Amino acid sequence: MVRLCGKITFTQDYRFNPPANENEIAQIGEKLGVVCPEELSQLLLETNGIDDEWGSPLIYSTLHIEERTSEDNKEMGLSYDDMLLFSDAGNGDYFCYIIENGVIQDGIYVGDHEEGSRTKVAASLKEFIKDWTLGEIAI
Repeated sequence: MVRLCGKITFTQDYRFNPPANENEIAQIGEKLGVVCPEELSQLLLETNGIDDEWGSPLIYSTLHIEERTSEDNKEMGLSYDDMLLFSDAGNGDYFCYIIENGVIQDGIYVGDHEEGSRTKVAASLKEFIKDWTLGEIAI
């Protein structure tokens, strides 16, 4: 059992990476033109990404967050320029924060890779991790 951020307890097998540093987190904001959300920053300072027992990311590392761009689905005419992508559902959909006018909006959203829609799935990163790992978020 692992307790993360003093609040989230994991009982399944997850791999926790060594912590990120402040500079790595700042680079996310610089690339996207926003301040990285505090809850994500705090998590990354404890573990720079979390992978499940099959090696799939539950939370991307800082490098992976920086690499996620709209180029991924450019051929489909989709843009993720208004999203800070930090995880994926394994089916092409992404979990993210929404960016409006250079400001991160409250809540966690899923970005549909086929339709380009964004749907709020959790009020916070903590709620997202809990609900996603328990199978309470359906995509």
